[in-house]
Amino acid sequence: MQKFLVILFCCFTSQFAHAKFDWNLNCKNAYKSTVQLKFEEANYWLNLEKEENPNNNLVHLIDNYSDYLIIQIGEEPSDYKKLKANKDIRIEFIENDKSSSPWKLYSEAEIHLQWATNRIKFGEYFTAAFEINKAYRLLKENEKLYPNFTPTKKSLGVLYAIIGSVPEKYNWILSTIGMESGIQKGLTLIKNTILEMKSSHSFSYMVEETYFLYAFLKMNLENEPNDLKIILKEIKNSEYILLKFASNRLATKLYQNDLALDILEKRNKSAAYYNFHYLDYLLSICKQNKLDFSSSILLKKYVNEFNGFNYKKSALLRLSWNYLLQNDITNFKL
Repeated sequence: MQKFLVILFCCFTSQFAHAKFDWNLNCKNAYKSTVQLKFEEANYWLNLEKEENPNNNLVHLIDNYSDYLIIQIGEEPSDYKKLKANKDIRIEFIENDKSSSPWKLYSEAEIHLQWATNRIKFGEYFTAAFEINKAYRLLKENEKLYPNFTPTKKSLGVLYAIIGSVPEKYNWILSTIGMESGIQKGLTLIKNTILEMKSSHSFSYMVEETYFLYAFLKMNLENEPNDLKIILKEIKNSEYILLKFASNRLATKLYQNDLALDILEKRNKSAAYYNFHYLDYLLSICKQNKLDFSSSILLKKYVNEFNGFNYKKSALLRLSWNYLLQNDITNFKL
């Protein structure tokens, strides 16, 4: 009898020791903090979750999202080199997960997608193509297993839209590897996903991330003014920095410079948020459009403090315009 109880105890404890995907309060707080660009706060919640529930594999997905945003926003080669070693470790944890959860394949796919985007930024196109293909296949498998799982729809919509934007002369490559595509198909899927997330408590915490993706895809792939106005109205009052960024771009696309300026000036600049230098550059453009030469302060700040590589020359060019408009020929020639 005693031996039987020991075996029974081992069976139960082994079940509880299995990894899992549990969106408990710690994980929801960590995810929300990550999307808000409050990475230190996100780490607090993740570390708490790792102590309380060491087998919860959702922490690897959220951790990876933080790395992704840091690399995309900061553009620091040192961050990219340091953080990319985390990818394989996280994938291994999730692949070894034995639970039957739709979050398993979704998490794998998201990590592959995020690193594909990071690699594209740093010129590693071959590896990025492999990761996109891998993510696509994982998502399609998850869609087959769990057709009503809303987050899969979000990521598939993004992939359909991006792949659909590939020039027609390369479509033979997509057909060879069996990847579906279509800009309108993807955008419609994301729009419907947002509606599902807003009406379902289960995935409401993912609305901001999905709106952010939807806004930029609509701007860059379709650019239909009436649709952009609707999205802008829905997100312009959000406190999320990423949605402030998206709202500014939407307002600029719609030639609403005053609104674009107001959105960025009213953003929270607390030290709790990761420093998003590009927003200073965008704000400088809004000010310069009004011939406000205080834009020079922001342009200098961007050039001196941003360690990435995008728009540095453009910032210097705009700074020279300010000097020229103020008849400061000495600084203009510098």
